[in-house]
Amino acid sequence: MPHPAATTTHALPNGGRITFDPRPQAASVAVVLRLAGGTREESAADAGHLHLLEHLLLRRTARADSSALARRITALGGMVNAETGREHLALIGRAPAGQASALADVLVECLCEPAFDETDLALELGVIEAERTFVGQTPPHEALIRLAWPQHPLGRLLLPADPAPAGPAALQRLWARQCVGARLGVAVVGAFDVAAVEAALAPLARLPAGTAPDWGAPPEFVPGRYGDLREERPASLLWALPCMPYDRAATAGWELTAAVLEFTLAAALRDSGLAYACAVWPEFHSDAGLIAVQVSTVPGRVAACADAVNACLDALANEGSSSEMTNLARDALSARAALARDDLENQAQALTQHPPGIEPAPGQRIVLPAAGCVLQIVV
Repeated sequence: MPHPAATTTHALPNGGRITFDPRPQAASVAVVLRLAGGTREESAADAGHLHLLEHLLLRRTARADSSALARRITALGGMVNAETGREHLALIGRAPAGQASALADVLVECLCEPAFDETDLALELGVIEAERTFVGQTPPHEALIRLAWPQHPLGRLLLPADPAPAGPAALQRLWARQCVGARLGVAVVGAFDVAAVEAALAPLARLPAGTAPDWGAPPEFVPGRYGDLREERPASLLWALPCMPYDRAATAGWELTAAVLEFTLAAALRDSGLAYACAVWPEFHSDAGLIAVQVSTVPGRVAACADAVNACLDALANEGSSSEMTNLARDALSARAALARDDLENQAQALTQHPPGIEPAPGQRIVLPAAGCVLQIVV
């Protein structure tokens, strides 16, 4: 069957959205089933339940026990995974083009017909405990988010240190709330037979409509400084800059700001030899965002490195960026966006978000919070 000429999106009767992005020349296909929600909706009484539920989705279904489901996934010759975020849970798959409908069928069955088995539950609790042990200390970027938005669900750890106990019945109730059309976004990107994939996705239309997440009040950013600048050992220095005022549909300016900051810091730290690694990235959510900076420095240069980064932040906040640097950042973002479109899995995930990313317009300006409105921590 011929492929549609361009990316198309259609709405299901229950509120779900399905987007097809055909790439007839591709050798593979990516499928993402994304449910809005995530750990932000959890309370102390059910902390960690969504992550546990995510683990169980790929263990067995109402029609396939764990061995049969594992064989089906292996036969695809690709990858099937699940992930939990602060505002979503997703099933993600990649397979050769000829397996597109089979991949979609497996993911839909896992989403629509999960079986929460006591034995699987015990096994996955052990897996999650091993994850927690392996991860060890809180990753630096998680600590940054927790300190930036304290006392708000967005600031909770994705992997809580003390998860609440859960049984199959509680997980089934949670899934009944999560797996509804109002929360569903689906994307298929790559080479695939449209009719066959549509047939595999058809059960999604039978999900109850349900309700979209109610995020409540947005978080309040709290500036501050945490940790001591000690010169006798290497250090990881982190900053968070709030995106304020925030509009999820107009994040292009913050994307551009992050890129300008990335290149400005790289030049300053590279020329001075103060750091051996520097990363800048935006963290966007439905009603809040921040720009994170992480710099790794060597013993004896910790304070000088922190001073250099703070000086760059103050200069950008007070004086802005040169047109040359802004244009460089804009060109880099456009190039990165082009590369990302060739990453089928990345593109499929982007297409399931509400709304998708927006590239900076030629006249877009960078925006930075006022000097001093920054969170800094030392790890």
